[in-house]
Parts: sequence; structure tokens; C-alpha cells
Amino acid sequence: MDDPTVGIPLRQAMERYMRHMKSAPVDTLTGLHQRWSEIVGPQLGDVSRPVSLLDGVLAISCDDPTWAAQLKWMEQPIRTSVEDLFPGVTVKRIQVRQRHQ
Repeated sequence: MDDPTVGIPLRQAMERYMRHMKSAPVDTLTGLHQRWSEIVGPQLGDVSRPVSLLDGVLAISCDDPTWAAQLKWMEQPIRTSVEDLFPGVTVKRIQVRQRHQ
């Protein structure tokens, strides 16, 4: 039996998988990580990271409950900033998770 995924470039395989999972494209996720401090500001950028963008839900990991609360308060500006920086991307809501230390 022939496997249609044999011999395709890794990037193409990842993009297929990401689409199947309803995730943002690899370039968008990379850009989110690279521009995170620009999106949320330097202080929040130091204590939080985008984790995933699946089916319009931006998951964010944060070090501290106080900063997590701040991120939740900033949901609309974060959504707007991401959508402005990455045309074609829709963020329906954010989900903040506290990292366990």
C-alpha cells in the first residue's frame, strides 16, 4: 500500500497536520513567539508565552496568577493586535494557563 505522506517535506507534512488540527499555520505560530513582547508589552512578554492557536483559541502560558489575571483583562487588545499583525488569523478568545513551577 502506498503512503501519500512518504517523501514529502517535513514542513508540508506539518502544515497538513496543523490544518487537520485546526491550528494556525507554522509561520503564524513562529511569528507569535517572535513578536509576543510587541503584542502584550515587555513586562507581560517576560512572564508569558503563546502556547497554541487552535480553532481560534489562543492559549497562553503564564508564570504568575497576577500576570495571568492581567492577560485575561487584556483579551480584546491581544486579539486585535494578533489579528492586525497576522492578516487572515482570527482569535475568538484567549485561554490563560498558569505554569507550574
